[in-house]
Amino acid sequence: VIFPGLAISFVVFGTNLLGDALRDILDPRQRS
Repeated sequence: VIFPGLAISFVVFGTNLLGDALRDILDPRQRS
């Protein structure tokens, strides 16, 4: 029961990090 939730939260965390990195690369001026 624990493993699926752990995998999902890990995927969400990685997606957030990847999204932030992509946003920084695409819009460096938007960073406040």
